[in-house]
Amino acid sequence: MEPIGISEARARLLELASRVANRRGDVIVIENRRRGERVVLTAEAYLRSLEAVVSESQKQGAAAFELEGSITSDLSAEALAEAIRSLRQAHDAGDLARLADLVS
Repeated sequence: MEPIGISEARARLLELASRVANRRGDVIVIENRRRGERVVLTAEAYLRSLEAVVSESQKQGAAAFELEGSITSDLSAEALAEAIRSLRQAHDAGDLARLADLVS
């Protein structure tokens, strides 16, 4: 939905409030020409659910992810390095083939 002006929002407040209350996740963006920042009208339950998602992601994101130690393999370090090299070469060859197709 396109942002609506503050005057229109004021005139339609009951309608807009009913709309966001009845449609989970619905938001109405309201702009005021005198202010640079827009405001959003949404249901309190939706706002609380967004806040909970942010809070949970902040808790989980506190520790930085490290690739080393996150997977296990029966390959030796050398064999794993060779497998990665082989995959990269295959990927690069595929890129070259796609490029040749585009150019021809």
